[in-house]
Amino acid sequence: MAPSFNNGKGWSFSNIYSLKELRDIYIVSKNVESKNLKNITVQVVGKIIAESTKDWNERKVLEYLNALVNFRLLDSNYEIRKFCFEGSELNSPLTEKDKNELKGIFFDYFRFREISSWFFFPKDHKDFWLITIDNLIENSIPIYFIANNNRFADTFIYDLQSSQEKYIIEDNMSHLMRFWDVFLKWGISLKIIDKINLSKLEIKTTENKDISMVYFIKPFDQFNLVQFIEHNYSPFDYEIFIPQLIFSIASKFRYSVESIKLFIEEQLISNSKFTFERTSQIFIIKGKKNSKKIIDATYLYPMIDNSYVSHLIIRK
Repeated sequence: MAPSFNNGKGWSFSNIYSLKELRDIYIVSKNVESKNLKNITVQVVGKIIAESTKDWNERKVLEYLNALVNFRLLDSNYEIRKFCFEGSELNSPLTEKDKNELKGIFFDYFRFREISSWFFFPKDHKDFWLITIDNLIENSIPIYFIANNNRFADTFIYDLQSSQEKYIIEDNMSHLMRFWDVFLKWGISLKIIDKINLSKLEIKTTENKDISMVYFIKPFDQFNLVQFIEHNYSPFDYEIFIPQLIFSIASKFRYSVESIKLFIEEQLISNSKFTFERTSQIFIIKGKKNSKKIIDATYLYPMIDNSYVSHLIIRK
């Protein structure tokens, strides 16, 4: 089954990954008196280029301006349509206020809403514009994605045990495959969604392709970890691999990985029913030197006293 997308024209998919640069170009364009591409580019080069590795030519600036038009912050003449980022400073880190305004853009932009509707399968959300933030947080479900035949994700499934119900993005919609990456970058950066790469749990496709689970984050609510383990693990499992436990909790409750790790850390320290086994960073990263790869390798491991913890052990 192919994803349902209204008006699949590529120009309406804004492939903007940098939220900070989007904010900065909005701020620059707001203060340009005679608003056209050339004048805005001159100001961008003068005010942003010193802080960036990008080549801020007219083509690159136009990509951001088109996104600001798609997000309805500017009109087609680059005049301000919606005021935001008041008081924000160029080249500064995003503030919490900036992030809240970007969350509003995320939920308003119809392309992001269309993809969000996939998280309600099997109900068909053709009326995706009726989806609310609260509905996404409370009632959506996790989905799994695979880069099966492309370097971008092209296959989406809803049940690891069965791949009968799935979305397939056809090869002629490569712009949609790339846009899924944009959706992930925005959602994860703004802590709206979270992602778990299941290869860390040695779960892959039969063709040895990576599978990742992604979901809209629910606010964390305390639960009984002992009871959760009793209901979801064999009574003979007294030593539980913590990345697997995090995946099990996230699958059921859709809490963020970070909040689950903090909860497990607190339980390991305070609950007399548990002890734990440490592991070394060297063992986890297995020779990786790139900082992003190190983060990807270690993010499912809690830390206690500056040491990674690999297993929760149930005291008998």
